[in-house]
Formats: sequence, structure tokens, C-alpha cells
Amino acid sequence: MKISEIYHALNGEGVHAGVPVIIVRAQGCNLRCVYCDTQYGQDVNGGYDWSVPAIVSRCQTRRVLITGGEPLLQPDLGDLVHALTTRGIEVEVETNGSIEPPAWWKSVDCWSVDIKCPNSGQCGESRLDWLGAREQAKVKFVVSSEDDLKFVLKTVMFAGRIEPTILISPAHPWSHEWLHECVDFCKLYGFRLSLQLHKILYPAEVRGV
Repeated sequence: MKISEIYHALNGEGVHAGVPVIIVRAQGCNLRCVYCDTQYGQDVNGGYDWSVPAIVSRCQTRRVLITGGEPLLQPDLGDLVHALTTRGIEVEVETNGSIEPPAWWKSVDCWSVDIKCPNSGQCGESRLDWLGAREQAKVKFVVSSEDDLKFVLKTVMFAGRIEPTILISPAHPWSHEWLHECVDFCKLYGFRLSLQLHKILYPAEVRGV
């Protein structure tokens, strides 16, 4: 597998924010979101080649978060998930939502799917079948404008019944006005606000946190 970095950290966002994890960052992404904070993970020719056993040896922990880049571009991802879960490790995978769920998707304890809003620059790339994933999953909308909030409502209404938790994540950097608008939006429609914990705790240029 092409890996950008592996490190111990706190889960930065979502329903598991603040929980200690080993983060495995896959190298290479098929999208180019304007707010991307891990551009060093985009190049498919970057990173380092790791075998699945070598990655597992670095994951001596209860929980592993596999992120990117886009992990589903890695052909060995299913093998890594299997190797981790058979050792009793809880696995969460973050995906940009542009690739269909793999045949083994139920082997993952928690999927975190990023549905791209208009201001991402990649709107229309997401596969909405992820909205039908299990309730253990979470679907994130990164929002930075009223247009993005309208897109969230339109998408949710179109999808009908949604099993995953819906997360509203204000794009960084935040203004207090925008944060409070997102708070009001979540209160009105019953969604969950998700701030990026690592953006609060560390400077933007710091890696491995």
C-alpha cells in the first residue's frame, strides 16, 4: 500500500472526536477540494510502499483510523481492514465518497463519508448510495456558505431515509458568525455539529497530530 504517514493521535472530528487512535494515512487522492488540509497526501506517486503486515505491526492499539488521500484507491485496503479487525482492532475508514462501497464494506466498524458541497469545488463527485450505509457510519458535509447548507437539505430530502449520523462541519478557518449559523442550522434540522479538534489544538502547518 502507498502510505503517507502513520502516527498516534486523537481522532480529530465526528462522533469519535478526542478518542486516541493510530492514524494510517493512505497516499493519493482522486479529488482536489479547495479546503484540503493534507495536500501532501494527494499525489498518487508520493508516499512510501508498506506491506499490510508492516502496517499492522505499527497498529498496537484498540482503534485505527484509515484516512487519506483516498483510502479506497488502495487495492490492498480490504486486506488491511481484515488483518486489523481479526485482531480485535476497531477500524474507521474516511472516504471522500466518490467511490462506490466495496464488497467488504460491512467489515469496517465505522465509515466516515465526506459528501462534497458546492464550495468544495468537487460537488457532484460524491456517490449518494453511501447515505444508505449502516447507522454505525457517519456522513459529513463540510460547509462554508449558505449555498452549502441548502445543498445539505436538498441532498438529505432527496435521499429520504438516512441511516448514518449526519455531521455538519464548518470549513476552516471559521468565523464566530459562521459557527453560530451552523449551530442554528443543526438545532433546526437535528444534525450534529462537528468541529475539527486538531484545528483548535495545533497550528495549521503541524503534521502528525
